[in-house]
Amino acid sequence: VAHLSDFKKFSGNGNFVNDVDCAIAQPIQKKLADLIPDIIDIGIARGTIKARRGMKVIKAGRTSGKTTSEIIDVNFHIKLDYGIIGEVGFANQILCKQFTQEGDSGSLVLDQATGKAVGLHFAGGELGSVSNPIDKVLASLGVKLGTKSKSDREAKT
Repeated sequence: VAHLSDFKKFSGNGNFVNDVDCAIAQPIQKKLADLIPDIIDIGIARGTIKARRGMKVIKAGRTSGKTTSEIIDVNFHIKLDYGIIGEVGFANQILCKQFTQEGDSGSLVLDQATGKAVGLHFAGGELGSVSNPIDKVLASLGVKLGTKSKSDREAKT
């Protein structure tokens, strides 16, 4: 369906110097018409919003499906073991009460009230579910968030 077109490299020195763990793919031209930008069971993101403590969030993950949670911290620091790379430290991440499972990485996390994106899920465990702030993800990849559904695009043609 797509080819990896860019990713954010991170430092594996164990210090808290990384902002994001993300990548982006370029759809294959012959599959482009088949792609649906809507998030299954949620719909299309309506833009972006800054995460805040207490915010109710929702996501649809590959493994856990549609689940909801609450943001606990917006300045969370975490170290993860990336095998051959070693320990990678991430600063100022979004920590939610546990609502993800292994295989949900890459899920867009939305503010439940507005439908706006707040983060990109990338890690989880007993402490909770961790997401990169969406503004840092978009800036690091040099992209904008798509906010038009397939039907919106077709209506304009």
